[in-house]
This record gives sequence, C-alpha cells and structure tokens, in this order.
Amino acid sequence: MTRTFATLPMMALALSSALLAMPASARTHGHSATTIRANGSSVNRQRMVTRTPGSVSADRSVQGSYGRGYQTSRDRSCANGTCTAQRSLQTNNGTAISRSGSVTANGDGTATYNSQRVGANGQVRSVSGTVSRGN
Repeated sequence: MTRTFATLPMMALALSSALLAMPASARTHGHSATTIRANGSSVNRQRMVTRTPGSVSADRSVQGSYGRGYQTSRDRSCANGTCTAQRSLQTNNGTAISRSGSVTANGDGTATYNSQRVGANGQVRSVSGTVSRGN
C-alpha cells in the first residue's frame, strides 16, 4: 500500500510536467480504427493532428493485409510574413513522393514563391518567382 501512495505523487508530477510543457493553445487529437473484413483481412487506420498558433501538422498511416499500406505527413506554418507547406507520401513498398513550397510577402507589394515536387521515380520539378499586386 505504501508503494501505491508513493507512486501517485510521482504520476501526478509527471502528468503536470507534461501538461506544462505544452502551450495552452497547442492542441493534439487523433484517432485509430481497425476494420476486419469477412475474409479475415484487416485495415488499420491512424491519424494524429497537432495545431499550434500559426502551424498545423497531420500524420496518417493506413496499413492493410499482406504488407500493403502508406504513410502521409503534412505540415503548414505561417510566421513573420512567410508561409510554408510540406507534404509527403510513402508506401510500404518504398515509393515516395513529396511536395514543399513557401510564399514570402516582401513588404513592397510583391511576394516571392517557390515550390518543389519530387515524383515517385525521383524526378524533381521546381518553380519559383515573384508576383506583384495588380493595380
């Protein structure tokens, strides 16, 4: 019984430390579901989303029978006149694609952008430039 009482304060301290480490405005939520089909195969889905002021990230995993599945990741953030976004997908057989980009407001009525895409067979496509506000 003494051991239980000694463990409770440690658990409370660990829990309060974990809560204090995350800003009050940061929020994380997710879910997980498993579907079992009539033929015995199954699909497991998981998703986790974290939001903080100025950014959001989402991770997803879908895993099926026979080693089939994929994972995705998305991140977006904006701060100090610059917004960035990244997205990636990877399958269990090693195929991967990704896309990233950013836009920066220059303060003189123009914005600079760049984007990069990496395809499934490694090809890279990049686009960048500057746009101005139309009068």
